Amino acid sequence: RFKLCLRPSLSEKQQCLLEYSLPIILPAMFSLLNFSSFGLRWCLILVVGHTVETTFTDFGSSVGRLRLAERISPLAHHLIDCAWLHSLISAMLLTPHFFIYFSTVSSSVDKNFDGAAGSSSTTEENEWRVVLVALLLIQTLPIYLAVSFKTEYLKRRGWHAPSNFPSTSLIGLHIRRCFLWYLKVTACIFIACYFHLTKLLQVCVFVLNLIPIGLFFKYSTQYN
Repeated sequence: RFKLCLRPSLSEKQQCLLEYSLPIILPAMFSLLNFSSFGLRWCLILVVGHTVETTFTDFGSSVGRLRLAERISPLAHHLIDCAWLHSLISAMLLTPHFFIYFSTVSSSVDKNFDGAAGSSSTTEENEWRVVLVALLLIQTLPIYLAVSFKTEYLKRRGWHAPSNFPSTSLIGLHIRRCFLWYLKVTACIFIACYFHLTKLLQVCVFVLNLIPIGLFFKYSTQYN
């Protein structure tokens, strides 16, 4: 049962095509949510950078002309992907006001009769909208990493792995640890944002950015 759970659902070519198409969701989502041009530009830079990265990633021989060179391993590619997304999430959590579309705030304030109080309330609501989107994006990271670890494990070991290779239960434990770390940090970030605990939020974002580094280092040294 566990081996069936670990079986990758995408071929090498499907993986490559998914990597090319998936990041487009970000600018589309930011545009739909009416976020600022700052946030939209960040997403577009991320898409361009990730596309260049994908052209140099070795997903396998079946990819063919979809790559320019075999400079980056799939595992390294996924770590770089985490860096792209973590940078965006960190900015959204620490400086949510940069992602608010100004005219949205202004039009909402005009409808309030209490002036400055209405402005403060509306700005906070919009910042919370940015924070909630950031928290939602965090939940995609353990799923993405789990697929990465599972695919890499089966590609290297196959179904008839030597006895000195790590068992599927160890890899499963590593993936479970991945989900638990992200869930714990998400809970701490929510508490920090809700109670306006700036120092705690900064520590949580720092820990958040260390999670993929620790997970990839542990996988590379113990399970690779």
